[in-house]
Amino acid sequence: MTVSFKKWGNSVGVIIPKALVDKYNIELNKEYEIIEGEKGFTFTEKPHQPTIDELLEGMDRNSRYSEDLLIQDNVGKERFWEDQS
Repeated sequence: MTVSFKKWGNSVGVIIPKALVDKYNIELNKEYEIIEGEKGFTFTEKPHQPTIDELLEGMDRNSRYSEDLLIQDNVGKERFWEDQS
């Protein structure tokens, strides 16, 4: 099976046959990485980088550690400043 390379602005685009698109579940507007090798290159799906909204999903401003998880006493040389007012 062959693919075609076409000029696209200042870049080059690859025309991938539908059979390969279906076989490898290639999605439009999804990012793929190009990995260079000695005999050419391969495309791999770029790992999903979660957004800050996705990371904080399910959290709210009242989410806190439970008191039993907090260290109550100084363990080493750390110093916790107290309110001096």
